Amino acid sequence: MSKNFKRFGEFLRSFRQIRGLRQKELAKVLGCSPSVLCHLEKGRREPSRQFLERLLEMKLTFKQIDTLTKIVWEERIRITLPTCLDPVLRGRDAVNAYLGRASQD
Repeated sequence: MSKNFKRFGEFLRSFRQIRGLRQKELAKVLGCSPSVLCHLEKGRREPSRQFLERLLEMKLTFKQIDTLTKIVWEERIRITLPTCLDPVLRGRDAVNAYLGRASQD
């Protein structure tokens, strides 16, 4: 049984469209083939750690990083989140604690 990564694919497609990029252009930046990017956008393929690290290098907004982190967790993508996300996650948890909200992880 293959696993579905639909939410990750939707996130990736939305991110690409917001940036005004074609699949071929984003694939080149992320170091993968357009075919691989197409499969990722359709939720048919699990992203690798290297792919996620390259995606994070594209200067995502705080909201995009937060959304991506939740998707990785919820879809049980088999990677350890890059350590560059640690300060972001700690910052989000600190804000939630200050506001009296529990972390949604």
